[in-house]
Amino acid sequence: MPTFRPDVILMDLKMPKLDGIEATRQIKAELPECAIVVLTIFHDDTYLFQAIRAGAQGYVLKDGPPEQTVEVIRAAACSGLPS
Repeated sequence: MPTFRPDVILMDLKMPKLDGIEATRQIKAELPECAIVVLTIFHDDTYLFQAIRAGAQGYVLKDGPPEQTVEVIRAAACSGLPS
């Protein structure tokens, strides 16, 4: 059982040991109530669809406006994004 039970996780897709898609799958298996928002530089829809299939509720581009990132995280925290 996880020690921490976050409401929202901001997940990068590219990480050194485990990519964000697989990390999202594993987290959702352990903490299905946790909202995951993917943060990435990739503009490719393929990554978006993979992240959503893995259980992410939102997707934000790193080069987007910071206000958009904050808005998506808040919406995920308030269950304003589909699960």
